[in-house]
Amino acid sequence: MSEIKPSICDLKFNFNGKSLGYSNEQRQIFILRMNDIGVWEHSAHWEAHDGPILSLSWAHPEFGSILASSSSDCQVIVWEEVEEDLYHHSLSSRWVSRACLSDMSHAVLSIEFAPRFFGILLVFTFLSSLLNFF
Repeated sequence: MSEIKPSICDLKFNFNGKSLGYSNEQRQIFILRMNDIGVWEHSAHWEAHDGPILSLSWAHPEFGSILASSSSDCQVIVWEEVEEDLYHHSLSSRWVSRACLSDMSHAVLSIEFAPRFFGILLVFTFLSSLLNFF
């Protein structure tokens, strides 16, 4: 019997192309990072929503390591990567929810951070074709 693997719903490179975020229909976000010798490695994954994650967007690095996700669960969540000092001189990171917009009445199909000269502006659209700015 073959194992059924979840479908990837979206994938996006960060600004400098050294991180890749992707999401799947099983509510998970995965982060890959290119190491110093050019090999991609998994650096993080977490369950992020209550439904398939339809869209991801990275903010400009001027604002930190920030990723937004949207889902069929009618939510937009803004995540920030936070580094932690483990055992003196060993750094680890984790992704923390910094904002959750959950009062939407429709699935959020697509999200995108605006160019940095607008500040940290996030635009998203619903199944009903409405645009919203946050």
